[in-house]
Amino acid sequence: MKHSKIFFPILSLILVMVFSACATTYDASDRTATQEEEMYRDKMVRTVDNPLSLEDFLVRAPGVSVQGNRVSIRGGGPPLFIIDGVPIGNSYLGAKEAVNPIDIASVEVISGPEAAIYGRRGGNGVIIIRTRSF
Repeated sequence: MKHSKIFFPILSLILVMVFSACATTYDASDRTATQEEEMYRDKMVRTVDNPLSLEDFLVRAPGVSVQGNRVSIRGGGPPLFIIDGVPIGNSYLGAKEAVNPIDIASVEVISGPEAAIYGRRGGNGVIIIRTRSF
């Protein structure tokens, strides 16, 4: 009798903690996915007719400067380049050689807190290159 007075309140407390932790984790993941989808809907995407190089896309984006083989967004360090969802790295020369300018469908520039979804590598901004599907 003495043990049942302690056992049932402790058991009920443990059950409440377990079920509330499961519900909180599920809700947080739903909100994150919704925020990311909303962010992509509001982006301005640049396209260029008859591009000769990747630079033709980048010089039209506000805040992006191209100087030789160096690209920066608002004076920061080199941004992260992503081509068709694959991170290429922070090298403009590598991104320039990895894609044919004629195949580029659009270039999207992300800077500031919106680039945080790409982690530390996207701290200087992210340049997302999408190619045409044939």
